[in-house]
Amino acid sequence: MAASISFNVRVVAYEPCPRHPFGCEAPTRHPPGADVRVLRPDLPICADKRVVRLADGRLAVHEDPTDLGTTVLLGIFSCNIVATGQTVKNTSGTGISVSANSTVSSPVVVAGTGTTAAAVGDTNLQAQSSGSSGSQAITSVTVSGATIVIVGTITNGSSGTIAYDEVGLEVTIGANTYLLAHDAPLNGTTGYNVSIGGTLGITYTGTVS
Repeated sequence: MAASISFNVRVVAYEPCPRHPFGCEAPTRHPPGADVRVLRPDLPICADKRVVRLADGRLAVHEDPTDLGTTVLLGIFSCNIVATGQTVKNTSGTGISVSANSTVSSPVVVAGTGTTAAAVGDTNLQAQSSGSSGSQAITSVTVSGATIVIVGTITNGSSGTIAYDEVGLEVTIGANTYLLAHDAPLNGTTGYNVSIGGTLGITYTGTVS
């Protein structure tokens, strides 16, 4: 039987915590069925951390078992897994000649307010939020058996509420940044309204089966 690789993305929007102004994490489970883990081991776990509730009563939780990898991901795979150089588009949409076995660094989760459906040919977010409100280094990578879990948290450090509606995963090679995955919209054209100090918990779970 042929093997397959699948990625699930889970995005949870949290309100600012009144007890921990410098940040905390809610209990979470990833992958499904695993023990409770903390997204940010350096932050206190807090039962008071609340998921944003939408106007219609739903919780601000987006989960997609068919996370949309990009054609850029295939190019990076070719360069660094099968050692074949490729021309790969960076986040500016410029084709860059990437040598085989190039060093990959600075993996980050990114987020923005774009509402158009993501496509495999995307090379950047539609409307990435500025500064640390739109990009943060991943906080953990866990490999167990046939599963890899990549976790990141983005905090709204801007001066107002951000209606996050897209997320992605990026890496850097040399002087260029590349978008490996893009998911949009998270909630139609409305997004998840995250107020100042609120967070997005982003988890990518890859499984080989």
